[in-house]
Amino acid sequence: MSSAYHLQSNSQAEKANATLETILKVYISQLKSPQQWSRLLPLAEFNYNTAKYKAIGMSPFEANIGYIPRLPLDLLAPGLRMPNPRRGTEYAEWLVKILPMLRERMEEARLTMLTEANEHRQLHPFRIGDSVFLDTHLLPVCYANVNSTANNSANSQKFQHPYASPFTILKSAGKNAFVLDMPAHWCLHPVSNVACLKLSRVNRSREHPPPPPLCSTATIEYKIESMRGIKKHVHSKERGQQRILIGRIR
Repeated sequence: MSSAYHLQSNSQAEKANATLETILKVYISQLKSPQQWSRLLPLAEFNYNTAKYKAIGMSPFEANIGYIPRLPLDLLAPGLRMPNPRRGTEYAEWLVKILPMLRERMEEARLTMLTEANEHRQLHPFRIGDSVFLDTHLLPVCYANVNSTANNSANSQKFQHPYASPFTILKSAGKNAFVLDMPAHWCLHPVSNVACLKLSRVNRSREHPPPPPLCSTATIEYKIESMRGIKKHVHSKERGQQRILIGRIR
């Protein structure tokens, strides 16, 4: 499980999403109606699986089924046709060889990424029970006395405190993540990475005015108990049909 608002903990999925977004941008630029981008997902997926990746030294298709399926260009250009397929025994032996090869290459890529990530990393000083500040520049929270919808420079988050008032570390959630006693009304995941924490060194011997109260800007989530029906509503020919789910909200 990845910690909240720490994209580095799920870098593989983030990199895959960025690659697919780049592919879709090229395809969508040729469409008359960009709202139809979902129709291009199978084409983007095929393009993604046929590309060669540095970590494994081959394409996902080769790693999964042992070969790259025929492309439309293979049918149009005789000189680019696929070589003769392997026979059954040769194909089975090749699939057996791929697995240890992939494990070795993935381990090399993992060690390389680990070395690069730890080059400037330092050990954190946090312990269970410590009082820490939480970085809020990525969190959907704001001060209760600030109107977030107003178009005013004074309401910009740049002029707010970058860290929320101290929280207590309740328990560890791995080597670099901790569970905080975060308010329940924030509706946020309580696990935070050490990169978002700052040790509180406030002098408790003196009285300090309390900071302004924080409130969450996240939308409230509801759970549907049961489905009562599905209604189809047509907005326009370009947008197509949109399904509206009708249910009883708890």
